[in-house]
Amino acid sequence: MEAVRTDDGSLTIKHAEHGEAYHSTLGARTEAFELYIERSSIKSHFANHSVTTVLEVGLGLGYNALTTVEAWNSFSNQLNLVSLESDEMILRECVSGKSLWQTEWPKNWRETVQKLRLVNETTYQYEEANLHTKLFWQIFCGNALHFDFSKNIALRSVNFVWHDPFSPTKNPTMWSSDWFKLIRPYCAPGCELLTYSVARSVKDALTDAGWQIERLQGLGAKKHWLRATLPV
Repeated sequence: MEAVRTDDGSLTIKHAEHGEAYHSTLGARTEAFELYIERSSIKSHFANHSVTTVLEVGLGLGYNALTTVEAWNSFSNQLNLVSLESDEMILRECVSGKSLWQTEWPKNWRETVQKLRLVNETTYQYEEANLHTKLFWQIFCGNALHFDFSKNIALRSVNFVWHDPFSPTKNPTMWSSDWFKLIRPYCAPGCELLTYSVARSVKDALTDAGWQIERLQGLGAKKHWLRATLPV
């Protein structure tokens, strides 16, 4: 495993099988913040709702999830965050807080992932609450198609989807109309899905599954990102 430094100084790695980096050279941390926090309405949701639920499709190196938790920390709100990850080795490295790409993480990021505990053979979980806030973070390890959404109480009304699998070329199942139709019943009206891919096949699959798509201004060499929304 070899760490790759990105333009903002944060580290990423390349997937051994796919050969694709988990984040672009733009910057792993910058990309997570600009795409999922700044291009969505999640901060407004934190400010105006008592509960915000996020489904993350592809935990990867943890940048998207921890950027979400970091943004949430400024609000009095409950955050339910459910992450799906198929690579068991990467997940073990991520929750260790000691992996190559975590060497320059903020201390609080490393401490947060180290609080995740294996609650069964496929699931890590961390829960923390005080008088005004509550964080519930659950990570499912395995094929996302085998995840039982119907039995997960936290996912009965998803407000945001961070859709971050490897590319449609490398992982077409996770970008199919069938997948977007599968998650739709668990998403609240007005749910926003953010993703880095603007491929025609992705836009067609989302539209076929009933999502309304919108191309967004990207950052750096990535000229455009995509936001899909369910009707209210």
